[in-house]
Amino acid sequence: MKMGNLKFLWVWLALFCTVAVIGGMMLDAVPHVTAQDPTSTTTPEKEYGHPELLVEVDGLAENLDDVAVIDMRPKNQYDVGHIPGAVQVDVASVRATVDGIKAQVPDAETISLLLGEWGLTPDRTIVIYDDNNLLDAALMFWTLDYYGHADLKLLNGGWAAWNAAGLPQETDTPEIEATVYEVEAQTGRNVDREWVLAHLDDATVQLIDARSPKEFSGETVQAEHGGHIPGAFNMSWTNNLEDGYFKSQAELEALYASLNLADKEMIVTYCQTGHRASVAYFTMRLMGFEYVAVYDGSWEDWGNQDDTPIEIGP
Repeated sequence: MKMGNLKFLWVWLALFCTVAVIGGMMLDAVPHVTAQDPTSTTTPEKEYGHPELLVEVDGLAENLDDVAVIDMRPKNQYDVGHIPGAVQVDVASVRATVDGIKAQVPDAETISLLLGEWGLTPDRTIVIYDDNNLLDAALMFWTLDYYGHADLKLLNGGWAAWNAAGLPQETDTPEIEATVYEVEAQTGRNVDREWVLAHLDDATVQLIDARSPKEFSGETVQAEHGGHIPGAFNMSWTNNLEDGYFKSQAELEALYASLNLADKEMIVTYCQTGHRASVAYFTMRLMGFEYVAVYDGSWEDWGNQDDTPIEIGP
């Protein structure tokens, strides 16, 4: 072979190797996309299964005229300053004593009257916030979800996020035009003691206890008996949030990874009275699960019976 042809061959081989290496690096840079299941999303990691259930403060600020806003803080805080147009709601108004069990969801007639007093209609988008780590806001979310309101959102970060962003506030109470709003309970969103008892050995049902570890183990007792419902998984409600914001989808999936929730046909959350359980309920819905319910009676009901099975320990 002539020297000129040999040099040409070496140059061509060098170019080929360079292109192959670069091509391999590009292929390695392409993200691996897997099939999606109920607890995973593609991109980004902050993208939840149901991202529409959360709204950030800037998104709310841009759409204030198109939504109804509920402020779950105490009235003395509301009067100092609130999101323009927000209606103040006392959390006690959506708690009632039912069959001797305190802090239960009120009946449909009571909720219908309240929604009418707040000037709400079934077609409105409702955004809920508080300044209590979204605990009270989540309770209102579950209450309205249980009674079938279609378009509900929590304000991520609550009042603290709105205030920190320097967004508009007002001190005036808005004039409310009363409405007629008839609701109907969605039975799949609330279960009772009998339902839980009937499903204790059902592998397709997962109970999530949103109380503290000491309540769960029985070290702290707030009813006649301490402990937890057999088979329940303990995840304190505060673990779902960080600084008042819900953790990312990836972080939430990691918290519940051991449960194989994608294989469950129903997820039921509970706590002492159903209040903290509503945060766990919202978290499950946010992650993308459809079949989620609250055991509203919770430990206030279960722990005060003498014939319900109870487990002690972590």
